[in-house]
Amino acid sequence: MSFKKRPIELKNKKILIVGYGGVGQSLAKRLIGFEVDLSTLNDKKRPKTSMIKNSYLYDEYKKAFANQDVIFFTLPLTHKSKNLLNSKSIRYVK
Repeated sequence: MSFKKRPIELKNKKILIVGYGGVGQSLAKRLIGFEVDLSTLNDKKRPKTSMIKNSYLYDEYKKAFANQDVIFFTLPLTHKSKNLLNSKSIRYVK
C-alpha cells in the first residue's frame, strides 16, 4: 500500500474536538495515547478534565479554530451546529 500524501503524525499536535458528547469523549480518550494537546468546542461549558486543555463555547469558534492542527467534528447536525463550519468560520482554521 502506498500513499500519495504521507499521513500526519498526531504526537504533540493541537487537536480540537467539536461536540464533546459521548462520541467526542470516546475520541478524546483514544487521542490521549498520542500525546496531543486537546481542546473542545461545545454548546455547553463542560468541566475541564486532565485530558482537556481548553474548553470553548460555540460562540468562541474563532478562538477555538485558531492554531489547531486537526479538527474533529463529532456532533449531531442540529439548528445550533448547522453552520459552525461555513465559508466565514473556515477562515479562522490554520
